[in-house]
Amino acid sequence: DALLAAEIQPVVTLYHWDLPQVLQDQGGWLNASSADWFNDYAKICFQEFGGDVKLWITFNEPYMVARDGYGTGYHAPGLQGLGTLTYIAAHNMIRAHARAYRLYQELFAAGQGGQVGITLNFHWAEPHDPNDPGCIEAAETYKQFYIGWFGHPILKDGKYPAVMREKVDAKSEAQGFLTSRLPTFTPEEEKMIAGSSDFVGLNFYTCELVYPEEGD
Repeated sequence: DALLAAEIQPVVTLYHWDLPQVLQDQGGWLNASSADWFNDYAKICFQEFGGDVKLWITFNEPYMVARDGYGTGYHAPGLQGLGTLTYIAAHNMIRAHARAYRLYQELFAAGQGGQVGITLNFHWAEPHDPNDPGCIEAAETYKQFYIGWFGHPILKDGKYPAVMREKVDAKSEAQGFLTSRLPTFTPEEEKMIAGSSDFVGLNFYTCELVYPEEGD
């Protein structure tokens, strides 16, 4: 109320590294039910605060949550599973985001007049040698594995970037996995996820010079 009185429009982020421990004890973002938990939580927030809040951000930097929470273990919950747990956590966060977005559109948008989006982080990538096709391809692949990981399914077609699908599937098979380490959305989920954002917040930090390495 004080923000509105001061003519400041509130922007509320629903999730920023603050999963309750009781839910983490059930697997956190590795549990497919996390999308249900998030949907219930978002519904309460929309009901209680939607009269005043017109801009909602579902997740802040889900890439970092997946990579450093479930990959490097550098941040909470401190799990180490680069290339395995990271993909599962990200998959469920994308599902959770889309469910909250569709919930708002179905039950609250008409009456409250708000918008729902997501905030992604990104390091831009330039080819180390702009005249080398290998460097150009590596820079594009880097971008697709970074911001495309979340941006492509949410903003485009409900699917992961083609290069991400191709590379992870191939490497998973070569490593002896029975299924790809990168999960697949169901056709119903693809429809739910595609276009599930009214706006995109972008946290931009730096730029990288990218070149291919053996095995890429």
